[in-house]
This record gives sequence, C-alpha cells and structure tokens, in this order.
Amino acid sequence: LLLFLTSCSNSSEEFIENSVPEIFPDYTNLTIPYNIAPLNFVIKEEGRKFNVKISSKVGKEIILKKSSPGFEIPIDEWASLLKENQGEELRIDISVLREGKWHHYLPIIHQISRDSIDPWLVYRLVQAVYLKWKDMGIYQRNLTNFEELPIIQNSSVENGCMNCHSFAARNPEKMMLHFRIFNSGTLIWNEGKLSKVDTKTEKALSAGIYPSWHPGAKHIAFSTGKLNPHLT
Repeated sequence: LLLFLTSCSNSSEEFIENSVPEIFPDYTNLTIPYNIAPLNFVIKEEGRKFNVKISSKVGKEIILKKSSPGFEIPIDEWASLLKENQGEELRIDISVLREGKWHHYLPIIHQISRDSIDPWLVYRLVQAVYLKWKDMGIYQRNLTNFEELPIIQNSSVENGCMNCHSFAARNPEKMMLHFRIFNSGTLIWNEGKLSKVDTKTEKALSAGIYPSWHPGAKHIAFSTGKLNPHLT
C-alpha cells in the first residue's frame, strides 16, 4: 500500500495545449540554413520542469530536460541532425510541468534549407550604454558555432572611437573603417595593402561619415555631417 501511494504521488496528469509555446527569441516557423549554429532559446511559459525534444525525419533525437527554462542545444548533435535532414522539417516539442500537470504544446516546426549560411559576420561591439563607447571593437563571429574573434579593439588605438566599417560587395579583401577622436582617419584594406586617408577638406563640413562602395569597388562615397560623440 505504501509503494502504491508513493507511485501515485509522483505521477503527473497530462494536458494538451492547443498552441505553440512562447519562447524567446521568437524562433518559430523559420527556414534555417543546414549549417547554422543552434537556435538556443528560453521558454516563457511558467513551470517547474521543462522538457524539449528536437527531431527530424532521420537521425538521433535531441532530448533535453531541465528545471530552468533556458536551453543551450549541444552544437555537435544539432549540426549532425540538420546536416542529415537538409530539405526536411525540424520539429521542436516542448512540455512544461505546471501545477502537477505536464502541459504538452503544439510543436514548433522549422524548414531546414539545403543552402548553407555564409559563416562569418562582422560587427562593432559596444556597450548598450553608448556613453561607455571607450571600450569597443570590431569583431567577427562564426555563425555556425558561435566563435567570436576580434579584428581590432580600440584599446590598441588609445581607446578612440571606431565605426562605419564597410566591405565592398561583402569582399573581406576590400574594406574600410573610420577612426575618430584619436588617430583620426579612414583605414582602407585593399587586397593586402593597408592605407590611411584623411577625408577632411577645407570645403567639407566634416571628414567622411557614412560610406557606400561603388559596385566596381574602386571608389567610396561618403556623407558628411556633424558628429557629437558622448565623452565620459
């Protein structure tokens, strides 16, 4: 009798929800490249325990169980599942234990593309509070595995401001970057050759600000204007 009561007390009722679960970011109904890094997320539904099953037509399912709502998907398992199922659907089933009941939500369905994503993205990393701009850098991130590497950090140039980096037709062999406050000027990387240009003239309101490469990648047009970086 004691064993029977214990067994009953540990069992949970099940409830089928008629909606997909709320997650953050809102990764739902996407077409995703087969080589993209895991789409980690946080379940926004209330609960004490959280189960996630990620599956597709073939390959090993990814089973994750946690008592907290944040999920980081194992990179190797994710990469293998997507690579094996190019052109197929990716199904994410989420269950939440709440008030003694397991709530099973409708699956989140993604389409796995046969196309790959360009692996590298370049961006400026600066604190959300722009007043702290003296700690910044230009970084590159591998979109297949989260690897992040600095291209240049402003600690190497007296903590001046650096911005408006731009590539010619996404070609990493042709790019430019502005330096301001200290060592001002425009740095241009052109197929293995590095040069620095001062675009300020007596007739211009300012040095070059926002750039735009000519489609032929031989010229750059700049806007000019008045900038007021927030000094600390």
